[in-house]
Amino acid sequence: MKIKVKLNNKGLVEDIEKQEVDSDWITDKKLPVLPDIFLPVVSNYTIGSPISKDIRVSPISGQQWSNLTHNERGKLLELVEWLGESAEEYCRKWQSLLPRDPR
Repeated sequence: MKIKVKLNNKGLVEDIEKQEVDSDWITDKKLPVLPDIFLPVVSNYTIGSPISKDIRVSPISGQQWSNLTHNERGKLLELVEWLGESAEEYCRKWQSLLPRDPR
């Protein structure tokens, strides 16, 4: 599955589109090594090892999210879903931690 994220003008997640594709980033036949950019938000992972279901992904900060490319955002959400959590719920969690507009 490939995940595309649509952002609103404030950089927040507006829509998540899931597409079935033949060549997934994560497959049961070959588990990838986690990209370094995800290391600040994962725990229970050994650097350089293939990913496993033991990994835990904590909510990303707004600054970390904004530093990810569209492709990296999609891959992070694919990892979240592969671990059993919905991409939508993960996005709700990290966005609920953002400072509120005082207006």
